[in-house]
Amino acid sequence: MRRIASIAAGAAVILWSAAFQPALSQDNTMPERFLGLWQPTTGGAAPSCAPNDFDIRIDVLPDRMNLHEGGCSYSGITLLAPGSDDSPVEVGLSCAQEDSEWTDTQRWRIADGGGNAILAVEGRTPGREFQAEYGLCRAAGDTAAAPREPQCYEQGFSTLTITPSPDGSAEIGIESVQGGAHMCSLSGTAVATETGLLYTETIDGVEWLLITDATPGSTLASWFTVDRTPVVAVTADEESLGRADNPVEDLGASALPAAGHEPFPAPLSQLAAGDGARCGDLVDNLPDTLAEEYSRIDVAEPLTAAWAANGLEPVVLRCGVAPPENYQPGIQLNQVNDIVWFEDTTLANGTTSSTWFALGRDVDIAVSVPQETGNAAVVTLGEVISARTAEQ
Repeated sequence: MRRIASIAAGAAVILWSAAFQPALSQDNTMPERFLGLWQPTTGGAAPSCAPNDFDIRIDVLPDRMNLHEGGCSYSGITLLAPGSDDSPVEVGLSCAQEDSEWTDTQRWRIADGGGNAILAVEGRTPGREFQAEYGLCRAAGDTAAAPREPQCYEQGFSTLTITPSPDGSAEIGIESVQGGAHMCSLSGTAVATETGLLYTETIDGVEWLLITDATPGSTLASWFTVDRTPVVAVTADEESLGRADNPVEDLGASALPAAGHEPFPAPLSQLAAGDGARCGDLVDNLPDTLAEEYSRIDVAEPLTAAWAANGLEPVVLRCGVAPPENYQPGIQLNQVNDIVWFEDTTLANGTTSSTWFALGRDVDIAVSVPQETGNAAVVTLGEVISARTAEQ
């Protein structure tokens, strides 16, 4: 009887302890305070959140955590202090990244890093214990401030890297080795404008726009500052440059006050609009390259395509414009293969481009073409216009 009484007393003690033990709350949804884009840091310091650090960040979402080239699902989330707004959590993770798979148990809490939100992480898996700190780069829902991953293109011994920034611009880097001996490199910023992307080159911290002289046989080129006041312009030819890439390095333009400048309207953007209902097939089938040097770029204007080359004026096509104002019966026309063109030449400072209108089609089409590439661009675009639009 005494033995039974002892067991009963022990059971009573156990029941009493359980009644006063706080119940842990379990779920598979991450609490909102942990959500966001986090980057490793130390000592509570604010993280850099630089675009080039994209591969070390974690993106904590309600149902998963994204890693560079991988991610983790939550096998369990336990609130360690239920009812508290800042309760730490114990997280079970099932992860895969590139060719590796693993599971882990971690304890997370939000700490104050002197005004910076800090995600303190403690690894709890036996044999793999660790401690780490992450600073907040972007809170949940704050998509405007999100750093974005670089996009890289490689072919042969050439590499192009484009790294978007939160402000809408993009850092561009080019490395190319030709013949295993000659190496050229270029870096700069593509700045978003209302009329598309303006390509500039960063030299000694200053943004320069390169414009080459279109005069046949000329080797002149001019560099203009686009982020300083007053604007600085430097012109040089191949002979004066010698083996140098440019004449503005070490010029000291960075000492000038920083200032932005409004770009001129994009070619064809000020033409009156016409009926563009039959333009879709043409715009969707335009080529990616023109005249060897030109590559197609994204533009914001509807029914418009553009091709750009560093240092040269762009080629722009706009479909669905109003009939040309300066066209009249008896005026000189140009027949190029199947397309009849009216060239509307406008003299203006700083441009050699003229506007070509494709006539006799079921929709009015305008093409802005710089002098140095006119024939090749008109021939190529005329072939697509012939194939993708109907005769009137």
